[in-house]
Amino acid sequence: MNLSRTTLHVALMAALAYAAHATAQGDALQPRTQNNVTYVTGGVGEEQQQRMQALAQQGYTLQLVFAEKGTGAYVADVRVDVADSSGRTVLDAIADGPAFFARLPEGDYRVTMEYRGMRQTRTVHASPHAGQTVIYWSNEGGSAPLPASTRAPHAEGPALSPPHAGESAGPAR
Repeated sequence: MNLSRTTLHVALMAALAYAAHATAQGDALQPRTQNNVTYVTGGVGEEQQQRMQALAQQGYTLQLVFAEKGTGAYVADVRVDVADSSGRTVLDAIADGPAFFARLPEGDYRVTMEYRGMRQTRTVHASPHAGQTVIYWSNEGGSAPLPASTRAPHAEGPALSPPHAGESAGPAR
């Protein structure tokens, strides 16, 4: 009797853990809205990368991808603050994965991003014709090279970003 109860308890815990994991994976690519701006973030793993690539064709006028300079390792947990031409913040969110897409009205925006204490600011033009912009971060934190599936591709690929290049971020000022 005790063995059956223990087995049932273990099976129940495993089912709950699986359900929580499946829910977390499913929610990662759900569009969210803030100040009437729809955005989506994710791109962790091949399945999410493919889904983000498909979403890129659905009217997202700002498409950012975050990677480490040198290693090409994708990074997540980047704070993204988007301000319109008058300086008003229209979106302030955390990128859950290496890709961050937003549907902004066409126009010029100041995008300030922060990752591990480093900050970069870019002026971007949101447009249905704009492609993905890769933001590279220095790896001053000393991360080790990661497997190829977790790095930005070196050549044109169907995944999230173009080849390695670009400026690295310095410490926040």
